[in-house]
Amino acid sequence: MALMFEEGDTCPESDCDGKLEFPDVEGCRCHMGNPPCSPCVKNKLTCNECDWEDDI
Repeated sequence: MALMFEEGDTCPESDCDGKLEFPDVEGCRCHMGNPPCSPCVKNKLTCNECDWEDDI
């Protein structure tokens, strides 16, 4: 069973108190008429303190 995380959750690393957030998307092409683009789809939840990333 995979763990599910949401934006705003506390980082799952035991020694980190950071919060999970979606970083700004670089290279977004959604405005070109075919959303969602791959940079948006591949944007992962990331800890704002230790840079942990959700692998799902």
